[in-house]
Parts: sequence; structure tokens; C-alpha cells
Amino acid sequence: DWSSDVCSSDLFSYEGVDVFVNGEIYNHIELKQQHRGEFQSTSGSDTEIVPFLYCKYGLNFLDTINGMFAMVIVDKNRGRSYLIVDRYGVRPMYYSLRDRVLFFSSELKGLAPLIDMQVEPSHVRIAANISLCPTPLTPFRGIERLGAGRIVEFKDGVIEKRRWYTPRIEGRITNENEAKERFYELFD
Repeated sequence: DWSSDVCSSDLFSYEGVDVFVNGEIYNHIELKQQHRGEFQSTSGSDTEIVPFLYCKYGLNFLDTINGMFAMVIVDKNRGRSYLIVDRYGVRPMYYSLRDRVLFFSSELKGLAPLIDMQVEPSHVRIAANISLCPTPLTPFRGIERLGAGRIVEFKDGVIEKRRWYTPRIEGRITNENEAKERFYELFD
């Protein structure tokens, strides 16, 4: 059982779906109010509504929550697991697929007791040159960081990576003169 090492207060279950969240769901009170006829809050935790929302809406529930989180969903009914990071990647999620087993942690040091962590020199050189290790790279071979607004689906020893959130960016300034005129307004 994947959850045997997880503190029971951090794990919430609903109808065959287990959820663990590192972070915070800011609009959990509103979501509990919205679904009060279908969902009974028992703990006051911001995470407890997440498995209910997943069961009701599937992965589309992500569009209803606001927060910063690295989340794991284990759907025992469908035999799938998901690693999910919030829209802006505030909370990290590291993972590695080895011999069809998915290892994950919200900190790199959490993987050290589980897998052999070998330094990837090319990633270290990149990080040294630009003063950061760009996502999905990490300093270690075969370990990736899940990027902002992304999801990893794990089923039958195989992972599929995709975006669940794409920011909507609109260009409003049409020329350089307009940008110059509006610089201080935009800067503020």
C-alpha cells in the first residue's frame, strides 16, 4: 500500500480515491459550501474535499480549486495515480520512473532513501551557468521536477505527462510607442 508511510492526518479518502496534498487549497471553504448537500466536512482540513471533487468531476476538478500544491491522487477504482502541480509551480514535485515503479517526493532528499541518486553533470553545468536548474531538470540523472500546471498519469508501470493548465496571455500593447506611454502605469 503506497500510503503506509504517509501520516493519516495528511491523507484523505473518498469512494476508493486517496489524496495527499502538500500545500493549501485557498477556496476550500467555498467549495465545501457549494457542495454541502453532497459532501459532509468532518475535519476542517482544506484537503478533505479534494477526493470528493475528483470523484465528481474527474481531473476537471482542478479548474475549480485555487491554491498552491503538489498533489498525489491514487484512484483505486481506475487503477491510476496522478502527480499534479499547481498552476504556477509554487510547490515542487520530483519523480522518477524506475523498473515500472514510480517514485515521488516534494523534496529531492525524500527520494534518497528510495533510489540511487547519481549526479547528472550536464544538468549541474546548466544550473551553474544560469544560476538555476530549469524545470524539468534536476541535478540528478533520471529524476525530473514536474512543471507548473502539469500532471503525470501513472498506470501499469507507464507514465504520461501533460499540461492541465495553460495560462491565457493576451497581448494588449500593439506598438512600441504605446508601450512607452504606458510604461509607468504598467510598471506600477
